[in-house]
Amino acid sequence: MGAAYNNNPNKSDGPSNDATAIYVPVIIVGVLIVFGIVGFLYYKLRTREHAHELKAKNPYHLANYGLIDIVPISELKPYKNQESGFESSNFRLVKDSLNRRLAETNGLFPVRYITDSIRGLINDHIQKVDSKMVNQTETLLVQTEIAMALDNQSSKDAGVMAEMFWTSERSIEGIELCSILNAAIREDHPKNIVHAVVFAKGIEMRRNMDRDNFTDLTQKYPDVKATADMFPGGEFPTCLPHEDWRVSFRGGGFNDDFQNFFTVEKLYRCPGFLATSFEQHISEKFLRLQRASGLQTVLWTILLDGRGSEDHHHRCLHASFVAKSHLGGEKEFLFSPYSVFQVISTEWSSTQAEHHSIVLRAAIDNMEHPEDLPLAPWY
Repeated sequence: MGAAYNNNPNKSDGPSNDATAIYVPVIIVGVLIVFGIVGFLYYKLRTREHAHELKAKNPYHLANYGLIDIVPISELKPYKNQESGFESSNFRLVKDSLNRRLAETNGLFPVRYITDSIRGLINDHIQKVDSKMVNQTETLLVQTEIAMALDNQSSKDAGVMAEMFWTSERSIEGIELCSILNAAIREDHPKNIVHAVVFAKGIEMRRNMDRDNFTDLTQKYPDVKATADMFPGGEFPTCLPHEDWRVSFRGGGFNDDFQNFFTVEKLYRCPGFLATSFEQHISEKFLRLQRASGLQTVLWTILLDGRGSEDHHHRCLHASFVAKSHLGGEKEFLFSPYSVFQVISTEWSSTQAEHHSIVLRAAIDNMEHPEDLPLAPWY
């Protein structure tokens, strides 16, 4: 017999109404998903294009500080290209531009510049902007404002705020802000050098003295006098014009590959802030910490003309006591970036059990020395 004929009008060889009811929403959902993916990709593309547009309009974050029309962008050089030391550095190029900007605004230095530069330095150094890092950064900012308020300092004083930030021990991903700043100055990269220059300028507002009107001798000056036993042979070196010297100290690790750089009588510049202490035991504490890590260590002794304690003509113009600090006991004496030093004497230890000793003389005025002096590979 042949197949029976299906004469039931409620049956069909095609899909049922129930199946159709299922297929239609699935198709709609699929279409919506496709449109969602396309929309998301378009949004990402436009966001990226917008970021590129903003970067083109604000290269190296210069517009953040009103420098977009002042810094000669084409002269900014690539990573670590300081062929002639300070003279050819990106730091100098941006700093000169910032000084012109401040001159145009009668010295107005918005405190916002300090906080913006700190956020920029941290974001660039960590390169992982997440909620944890943002929280650490904001805690650092709030901590400093609280410290300023407790010290009766105006929150509008950019110089005080910058100095307070410099001394903060709070770390970001295990790195202190002072180290992040010095790393950016050393690297001298266009991508973040403007942040470094702005933050450094804030700190230097309390460092660099007015060369035309500097008569203030009330600021703290090293009070420990140099003695003959600080030098090899127990005698003052003949390269020193007199024996009235005050000293500050710095202790830490050392890379022996750079011993040959520190030859006696050599003049050089330090590509970063150089923190020293009036107290030798403070520097020796840092020295011991480095030794405990298995590193070779060095004790730096920095000589400052003792006549500067009474005569401003002999006083260092680019270093001063850090008065506004989170740390009251370190008695920090801070030198500006690219300060000039001369090697007076060295004593190299043959074992890690004993530290190296390097004695430096600080220049009175950086501007009296060539800008193309070699840069210290270690400090």
